Amino acid sequence: VNKLEESFDFINEGTKPLAAYLFTNDNKFKEEFVKNVSAGGDGSIRYPPYTDTKQKTMKALVAGDVTGVVRALFGWS
Repeated sequence: VNKLEESFDFINEGTKPLAAYLFTNDNKFKEEFVKNVSAGGDGSIRYPPYTDTKQKTMKALVAGDVTGVVRALFGWS
């Protein structure tokens, strides 16, 4: 595809994929793709760019700290 919007249309035409592979050198395109094509929203946490909020959320998840996850997601930590 040539445009980001075309990729969403193409993906949404079929059944929900288990994975999406993106081959590009365009970092802006890559960031938008990851933000918009994720399963249940966890893709935005698991994939780059790793912001301070994402790092805090992942650390809390790994530690099993439910309160820490909520605090990180709401920016309270």
